[in-house]
Formats: sequence, C-alpha cells, structure tokens
Amino acid sequence: KNQTLLTKKKNKILRIHQDLVVKTKSHQKLVLGSGGKTLERIRSTAVRDLEDAFGCVVDLNMNVRVSKLNQDVTLETDIEGAKT
Repeated sequence: KNQTLLTKKKNKILRIHQDLVVKTKSHQKLVLGSGGKTLERIRSTAVRDLEDAFGCVVDLNMNVRVSKLNQDVTLETDIEGAKT
C-alpha cells in the first residue's frame, strides 16, 4: 500500500507524506545511502521541483520501508522536511 497525503494550508505550505516501499533491506540501504544522504538528496531535489510546480513552500516527509510482502519486518526511516 503506497499512500501520498497532500495537505495545503491557508498559509500556502504543502505538506506531503510519502512512503517509498522497496523489496529488500539492501534496496532500502541503497535508497537511504550513507547517513541518509542519498534520500536527503532525493528529497531536496523533489522539494525544489514541487515548489516550482505548485508555487508554494513544500514540506516533504519521506519514509523508506521494506515491503511486507517480501519481509516480515518493516523498517522505517523518517527524514523531516526542511523548515523555512
């Protein structure tokens, strides 16, 4: 189940909560990168693109987890959106 939650507030902040579901723990490690740097680079690039597209401040929260279909254990990592 992959879900995106979009909330646009009156003060023009778009908050997005996105799950990135991968098949294996090794895929999760690749997406996260060393110290979460790869995921942060993905997130920051996406924030810039979304802000250009929607014309407002974007707060993007991304979770990377292993699919329950392939793993019994679900792992999650939260990267909080940048505060502007």
